[in-house]
Amino acid sequence: MAKNIYSMTGFGKAEAGSESLQITVEIKTVNHRFKDIRFKMSSLFNSVELEMRNLISQNFKRGSFDINVSYKRLETKSRFDDIDSEKVNAFISSMKHLADKNDVQLDIKPTDFLRNEFMKEVDESSIDEMNTFAIDALKGAIENLKESRKVEGQKMVDVIKKHQKSYE
Repeated sequence: MAKNIYSMTGFGKAEAGSESLQITVEIKTVNHRFKDIRFKMSSLFNSVELEMRNLISQNFKRGSFDINVSYKRLETKSRFDDIDSEKVNAFISSMKHLADKNDVQLDIKPTDFLRNEFMKEVDESSIDEMNTFAIDALKGAIENLKESRKVEGQKMVDVIKKHQKSYE
């Protein structure tokens, strides 16, 4: 039986989550002499980055890996429900004091408070759950990436065989 040939180029994607949360991991790889792993993800996943790097290293010898980890809350509540009113009140009070003191017009819109610094803190159990889903999604993305690289490898073998036959 012939040994499978794997390309260094490929893509893998997988999702994991619950009724209220969805984590998506996408991995894109290209040829590289060494192993270069780059993550694009929220700092919420920093505690599992090393574990993720180890999973990539255990499954691949070399290549350039771009790994995107994203999450989406699937709850029916609006994003405004996550705003910490105490943080907003403290900010408005401080800004109002500064504006009055400096005779400056204060213009605040509700959407100004959709930034992370005005959001409620994520509790530890939510972070643990997110990290578990991120690892599960990464494992699925790795399997899909392996299959993608196998398909690309077979395409290369077919091209080489075709060229080989044209020279016989």
